[in-house]
Amino acid sequence: MHKKILICIGFTFLILGVGIQPAIATVEPEIIDTDYYDVNVEFCGLGKNHTVQLTQQQFDELGILFESINVQIDNAETIRETIKIYNEAIEELDNLGMLMGYSVKQVQELVSGEYQKPGFTKLIDRKIDKNQFLSDINIFCLIAGMTTITYVLPNTMIVNRLIIFYNILNILFNNNFKLGPFLNLYIFLRTTFNIVFNLLLPLTFNLGSGICLGTHYSMTYDAKPAEGWVNTNGLFGQKKWDGSFYGRICKIPLFIDHGYLGVICFKGIRIMTRRSAYTYYLGFANYVNIR
Repeated sequence: MHKKILICIGFTFLILGVGIQPAIATVEPEIIDTDYYDVNVEFCGLGKNHTVQLTQQQFDELGILFESINVQIDNAETIRETIKIYNEAIEELDNLGMLMGYSVKQVQELVSGEYQKPGFTKLIDRKIDKNQFLSDINIFCLIAGMTTITYVLPNTMIVNRLIIFYNILNILFNNNFKLGPFLNLYIFLRTTFNIVFNLLLPLTFNLGSGICLGTHYSMTYDAKPAEGWVNTNGLFGQKKWDGSFYGRICKIPLFIDHGYLGVICFKGIRIMTRRSAYTYYLGFANYVNIR
């Protein structure tokens, strides 16, 4: 009897062993297939650009970050608060791996370096009636945007430099900002400085780029506006555009179409990808005219 019991127990373990082994052997580690998307990052003012790869989650975080920037700027009460928002945003971009070889401090200096100078901050804080100026113009301003149909002009295109030069002269002599002799002289000298250096120095030297918002197709004569938002804070206070709009400075020849120039002498970071219709940008501009 004892012998039969032992045989039954042994046979039971044998059956269990044969059944369990295949089950364990067929368990394989789960393979996670992650898609990556190429994102182009350009540092306007430094003449550098590179491509990084983001996951879908990181790409979603990029969009959320810029929407958060827009909301925070709306709630900022001073230019110093806006600078803090920009600096924190650059830290977040670094966390997403978008700064590559540049340090957070280097990019912060590129984007908001003008406002770190005490003299410039005092200029922005001067008591002027900012409500007297047209709602579609701002100068010497921090600028953030998330827009479609957006083209950043290469600073190496001499034709674009000449067109921008011509239009800056029109801006200086046809717009009466009524800021007083000191500020008008400052604007004139600073703008002339940028014009001369952009025209005379080697084409690789970069003091900023132009940004076109909206386009006009030469073949069909159809015009399409940029869509999204642009938020600025500068000498004329806070100016913001939402919805559909065009750059109002002039038309710039692109390829088979024309772009509507809306921003002059932009220095900062520009981000774009085929994954999205939006171009993201964060930086400083000498002159903005959008409507």
